[in-house]
Amino acid sequence: MNDFIRDRACFPVEGTNGSFMHWFGGELETPVIPPGGNEPCHLLYTIDTADPLFPVRIEGTRFLPLIYCQQYNAAAMSYRVENGNIAVDWIESLEWDPDFPYDAYPCTFPRRQVTLMLADEEALRLLELANEDHQTKDYESRFGGWHWLCQDVPAVECKNPRCSGGSLDVFGVIYQSPVKGVRIWDPDLEWSDVEIIYQICSSCASIQVCNRCT
Repeated sequence: MNDFIRDRACFPVEGTNGSFMHWFGGELETPVIPPGGNEPCHLLYTIDTADPLFPVRIEGTRFLPLIYCQQYNAAAMSYRVENGNIAVDWIESLEWDPDFPYDAYPCTFPRRQVTLMLADEEALRLLELANEDHQTKDYESRFGGWHWLCQDVPAVECKNPRCSGGSLDVFGVIYQSPVKGVRIWDPDLEWSDVEIIYQICSSCASIQVCNRCT
């Protein structure tokens, strides 16, 4: 059964602490185009997994790209990161629209350095016991720990054809405005309840990403 990765919880904020190199936005050295598609996916975050605050490790990969395909009708997708290379195993839709989720949607987001800050794990534990959502949203984007999700943990299976099967546990949730001045969804809204949810396979470390909304 899919669950959350609970051993560490942190949230990204703009700026750097000088020890680890995380950033939001920018471009991949090699664009990731889904099989059958013609346009690249968006790079949301690149995370330095040497940072002990981040809850995920993939063998042979230090810098973990978190990608998504907003302009492909915000489709769910599954990809693997192996020795710095990204392979997309599955995408829900290849319908592409340059003006989705909003008109003149940017091809890339401005690159900003971010740092990871430790979340209050005891507060998260108490919120989970109460199943309360309002305070978890104060963190906005977050990696690790429990997170209230408007449609619960996605009940999905690993799409890696070589995988024998494992649980797909949530390790990240990204909201509307990851950094100041950037809107992933409707640019006229200060807040959006759309959640971009990242899950990782406990067996093969494939990443599956989707969105959910109220």
